[in-house]
Amino acid sequence: MENTLVELMSRFIDLTNDEKQGILDAFPIKTFAKNTDLLKEGQISKDAFLVIKGCIRKYSIDNGEEKTSAFYTEFQSAVNFDSLSKKEPSKYYLSCTEDTTVAIINSKKENDLYKKFPRFGEVCRVEM
Repeated sequence: MENTLVELMSRFIDLTNDEKQGILDAFPIKTFAKNTDLLKEGQISKDAFLVIKGCIRKYSIDNGEEKTSAFYTEFQSAVNFDSLSKKEPSKYYLSCTEDTTVAIINSKKENDLYKKFPRFGEVCRVEM
């Protein structure tokens, strides 16, 4: 699965071995079981998730009823930008609809990667 992330980035730029390792260090790969909540309503988001395999559902609960607003599948990013950037509580859930493998994108590690390899900045921000 780790190679999948490197292969995705390689579609946009040729990578050196150091850059490949930098990607793997900055964006750890993890598999979550079906029904795992990656983000819950009321939590402040710390990470974004790039789906490598599986599916993440974005939903909120309104008067006790679940309202689905999006699904994220392979090579799509699931992120609550308002919560992540403004440190506001999330208004929705991000939940795995099946066993799901993601690259975990943490702002600090991402920015460190951009400092070390500046050419990643534009590619990652457009793709993620």
